[in-house]
Amino acid sequence: TFIYISHIIRLSEPDKYIVIVLPDHHWLDRLVPLSQNFDYIEEKVGARPGDGRGFMLTLNPNVSDVVDRFGIIIDDRLSLLIMGSVVQAVIVTEPGFNAMQVAFHAASLAEQLGIPYIHLVVNTVRSDGDETKVKKSIGTIHPFHSIFFLPFDETVLDSEPDVTHLMEEKTPFTAGVHEIYATLLSLEKEF
Repeated sequence: TFIYISHIIRLSEPDKYIVIVLPDHHWLDRLVPLSQNFDYIEEKVGARPGDGRGFMLTLNPNVSDVVDRFGIIIDDRLSLLIMGSVVQAVIVTEPGFNAMQVAFHAASLAEQLGIPYIHLVVNTVRSDGDETKVKKSIGTIHPFHSIFFLPFDETVLDSEPDVTHLMEEKTPFTAGVHEIYATLLSLEKEF
């Protein structure tokens, strides 16, 4: 996150500050955080935020042009890019031990960044034993606001790469995806 306080910019680490003399900062009122630049988001991922469900999104878009297009040049070696703030993180994992360890590490990083809502999605759950194993490894004290279990669904594999039509079907998997969507959307409205 970034907080503008006079001429001090706070970076993601709370004890790290960059002090910049901005002789002409009249443009600060016109800055739009990248997370609110819906035209750019649509250009890069394929849909505008809030357009609905069922879109195929590019999850790893090429954003190499972002600083050139939206960065504010402070001097020859420094550009300012306002990214916005993250209020929710979704960690997707599988029920195996190593995958869960990676999920816990990702949750720890999200906590360090001050993300208030961290969600865990356990994908490809094949049995009640998988779910029990995950719940046991998580315990009662954990960083997750919500925990979702998505069952393994062979039709997802059979339908790749375009799985959008599956969202119209009523299966345990799609019910889980709709539950995740509803939860994320309801919390997003708080901000």
